[in-house]
Amino acid sequence: MQTDLKVWLTPREVEQMYGISRSLLWRLRRTGIIQSATIGTRGVRVSRVSIDAYMARQTQDTGDDG
Repeated sequence: MQTDLKVWLTPREVEQMYGISRSLLWRLRRTGIIQSATIGTRGVRVSRVSIDAYMARQTQDTGDDG
């Protein structure tokens, strides 16, 4: 499946697509800022909608228009 169509992303996909470090991603998960799901005992998926919302908030907070 193409990454641009996926609703749930792997941590590696989040890192590559958004430039978010793994440590920041884990902090965002732990604090509940982004939604994630654990698949089995080790698989993690991150909600694309929550990542997009987080990135939009970051852009607004910095006043960056593009």
